[in-house]
Amino acid sequence: MDNPAGSLVAEFPRERTGLLPALQAVQEIEGWLSSEALAAVAEHFRLPVSEASAIATDYEVFRLVKPGSHLVRVCTGLSCRLTGGADHLRTLENRLGIARGQTTSDDRLTLEEADCLSMCSLAPVLEVDGTCHGRVASAAVERLPMWFGTRRPFAVNADASDFPQVHPVGRTARERLADLRSRAEARARKRPEFRFLVQGGSCGEALGAGEVVKALRLLTAMRGLAAEVLDGACHGMCSAGIVVEVQRSGWPRLTFTGLTKDAVPDWLSALVGGEAPLTRFDGVCWNDEGWRGLPAVSRHPFFAAQRRVIMERCGHLHPVSLDDAILSGGYAALARVLDDQTPEDVIERVKACGPEALAAATEWEVCRNALATTPSYFVVNGEEGRCGRFTDRHLMEGDPQRVLEGLLIAAYGAGTNRAIIHINGTARFSFDRLARALAKAQAAGLIGDRILGSAFSFHVELRRGPRGFVGGEEQMLLRSIEGQRASPETTPLPPPEVGLWGKPTVISTIATLAALPPVISDDSGRTRILSVSGPVSRPGIVEVEAGTTLRQLLFEVADGLRDRRPCEGVLVAGPSDVLLSPGSFDATVESLDAFSAGAGGLIAIPAGEAPGYLRPRGLTRDR
Repeated sequence: MDNPAGSLVAEFPRERTGLLPALQAVQEIEGWLSSEALAAVAEHFRLPVSEASAIATDYEVFRLVKPGSHLVRVCTGLSCRLTGGADHLRTLENRLGIARGQTTSDDRLTLEEADCLSMCSLAPVLEVDGTCHGRVASAAVERLPMWFGTRRPFAVNADASDFPQVHPVGRTARERLADLRSRAEARARKRPEFRFLVQGGSCGEALGAGEVVKALRLLTAMRGLAAEVLDGACHGMCSAGIVVEVQRSGWPRLTFTGLTKDAVPDWLSALVGGEAPLTRFDGVCWNDEGWRGLPAVSRHPFFAAQRRVIMERCGHLHPVSLDDAILSGGYAALARVLDDQTPEDVIERVKACGPEALAAATEWEVCRNALATTPSYFVVNGEEGRCGRFTDRHLMEGDPQRVLEGLLIAAYGAGTNRAIIHINGTARFSFDRLARALAKAQAAGLIGDRILGSAFSFHVELRRGPRGFVGGEEQMLLRSIEGQRASPETTPLPPPEVGLWGKPTVISTIATLAALPPVISDDSGRTRILSVSGPVSRPGIVEVEAGTTLRQLLFEVADGLRDRRPCEGVLVAGPSDVLLSPGSFDATVESLDAFSAGAGGLIAIPAGEAPGYLRPRGLTRDR
């Protein structure tokens, strides 16, 4: 094979499980799957070309027609449609003289419609040459060429050199974790005086946070400030523009919103130049009193009604720093489990935490009882790709070590020794940050053989998939990992007993795993994470008590519709989308599962704009 595709796929093992990742890798380099590329892939995996072509056809992400030099995708998911996405698509069609799915006559540009780009809180969203842009106004659509770039092949830097291989000492898991913590504390004492965490990840890139990072690094250097400027994560305030968290010894944590590169000089001068009030800038102080004119978090309109347990670290730590996670209590729940609890204890503890937890723990129990047919697997559905649901990406990008800790606890209960975390291939930041977090956890002995000196060993593989899978599509998820066609079995086998490659398999979600450390630490209460989007004033990710009503979420936390139009209903985004009428707004978030089990998002619908395929339904507080 003398073509580029042949050289690329040669890097993949020839087992069929590598088929879909190989197809993705080829498309990212060449922009599409040519007949020559498909032939090279088929030859490497010892398949008929017709079968490789059929599999590529099954997954919409694969492109079998060569696109133009630039690829523009306009999101027309419900949140984007309600905020102008469909108008943007029509504008581009008229301006370019082509319909969606077509390429200009000079082969310069291909225009596509995207079902959902999973950035609903920044609607409307456009993707240009692989980079997303959020909150796109009509004027920006007219200046589309300013976003043209070179499509980038996917690459991950999983270097763990800033956390070298260590062998923690101690007689128990707690003692070994304490040793890791003491090492982290020693490194933390050497940090610069100031620490700036600039909102990064998917949200940050789509809003242009990279320019703020550059400006802040330049200005701190010019001022001679001892500071580090890091690519942070989103606090959940997706609507607040670019967010910067400031950390300094002796100061409370400060979070500023709506910053731009042009505002950075004035803001930095006010922040470090004295003790004057900071009331000219929007922000919040993470204490009970406030500070220099900034309101305390308990008085902030977005955070006041929330109780952050699962998301308590999102936005406050450097996402890929294992030191930050450990210094914030990371892996303490795992150490407690390894020292004090049997797998059966873990299962019973989780069963007592509500219907979703009961279902998950029961699946672990079934898998554990089937271990005579080892090996067994733990499959994580890492990104569902459903319109209105983007909580998984937020957790993977904001606190990947919590996700890994939850996975270890769940696997200990289920008795599995290997995990495959399946992540939607479009979720670049999720994969990158989990890969880097995983490398550091392995270097510290938190994942691998005899974890923290215990008898428990566990190994994790990250896998990029061609799409996301919603609840109810577990068989299709497993077939994707196996490199099979996407069509589900006529009579699906129950995954706990006969799942991946016919072995006992547990399938779980990111949100379920992230909730486990607080459960073990007796600090869970009953909270729920939901994404809120559509034309509301404050879209984002929220974590609230289970008894919070939809009315509180929509009109207090999210501050109602932007133009104060009446709200016709709210779409409950889950495995089965359901539109609830205003008569249901006094129902609690806990009751959402009555209509859509595993519901993870809410999309507010203005009057007269409900999708034709949905009919409003009622849900009372008691039902």
